[in-house]
Order: sequence, then C-alpha cells, then structure tokens
Amino acid sequence: NLGDMPAAIENYRKAVALGERLMSAEPENSGYQIDLAAWTTNLSMLESTTGNNQKAIADGQKAIEVFERVTAAEPNNLPHKLSMLQSYNVIRYPLTDEMRFEEGIGYVRRTIKMLEEMALTDPKNTFIRRSLGVSYNSLGRMQTDSGNPTAALENHQKALKIAESLLQIDSTNGEHRGDLALT
Repeated sequence: NLGDMPAAIENYRKAVALGERLMSAEPENSGYQIDLAAWTTNLSMLESTTGNNQKAIADGQKAIEVFERVTAAEPNNLPHKLSMLQSYNVIRYPLTDEMRFEEGIGYVRRTIKMLEEMALTDPKNTFIRRSLGVSYNSLGRMQTDSGNPTAALENHQKALKIAESLLQIDSTNGEHRGDLALT
C-alpha cells in the first residue's frame, strides 16, 4: 500500500519460505497450510501486477492446491472457502494476460459454482450474492476476450439481474449502484 512493490514481493517471498519451513516441521497443521496458501496467493497477485505472469500462475496454482485440500477436509469452513475463492480470482488475471482463457474461465466457473451453493444456503447474504454477480461479469469479460460474445452476453445478463435485485434491497448502496452501471 506504500508503493514499494519490490519490498512487498521480497517480504512475501520471505513469508512463503517461512511457511514452507513450518509445513516441513508440521505438514498436517491446517493453520500453517492456510497461512502458506494465503501468503502465496498474495505473492502471486504481486507477481501478476509486475508482469511476472508465469511465476504468478505457478504460485497461484500452488496456493489453490493447498486451499482445495484444506477446504475438502473442512467443507463447512467459510473463511477457508472465501480464501480459496480469492485465489481463484487472483490467478485469472495472469492467465488472461497469457491468453490462457479456458484455464481462467475454469477458475471463474468454479467460483460461480461455489457461490451459487453458498447463496442457496444463505439467500439473504448480500455479500455472497454480490460476489456471484461480480463473478458472472468476470466470466462474461473472459468469454468476450476469448471470442465467445453469445455466452458472455448470457453471463452479463445474469450479473445484471443480481445487481438489479440487490439495488432493490438497498438503493443507496454505492457498490450495488456501481455494479449495475458496470454491468
């Protein structure tokens, strides 16, 4: 946040190295696993921001593997699921930059599937519903970039329906208004 990207990357690399040492000492410690995956996700995001897409993708995939393993072991742990969704979101940027659209679309589809399931269990949760709308828009943008405007339109229409419904709940919410305008 201070604008020192090289120092941030270096510090996340140190955190990841520390996390790997902790994992070596206690490989079954899910807390260490989650910390390592979170630090690796943040490193991946910074690598993507600085154009090191290959490293960002590799680190993003490492983080996702950990989150998926831990989430499979604790399927009702909402913080783990949300962290995994963040990793799915982070990896799609370098994949898009590398024109690996189908892989990126696959991660967005996984995100949508999880958010749809979460929305069914908690239909009044506007955070999850908004996240679902944002994800439909992301999928639509990736489908447009990959040359599939028909599918993109369908997903943008889903996002629009969600944005309109959320705005009906709270017409003063700036995020909902912004989502509607963007969609």
